[in-house]
Amino acid sequence: SVIGPLCTLWLIQARGWPFILSVWALYDCILLHGNNEFQKNWLYWTDLDIFSDANPGAELLGSDFYFRILLAAILAGALHAVKRTYVALYFGRRTFLDF
Repeated sequence: SVIGPLCTLWLIQARGWPFILSVWALYDCILLHGNNEFQKNWLYWTDLDIFSDANPGAELLGSDFYFRILLAAILAGALHAVKRTYVALYFGRRTFLDF
């Protein structure tokens, strides 16, 4: 009753890969996307070459392409959960009307 029946149904239908994909992409977007030292590497304070700007692989995390991939993952999981919710409501109404 706190969040309502539609939100509850949406959260229940989001189980499995839609939830994992959306939450992982959101978590990755919050922690890894960006250009500051923490986003480039979590162990930047150790002064080892592999964890510094000498590692060229860290440029991917600040790119627009990577951000678009994360947004697509968030949208794919959320939209699939919405589709599951719609199908559950549709079949639930048909079952209720028939019986």
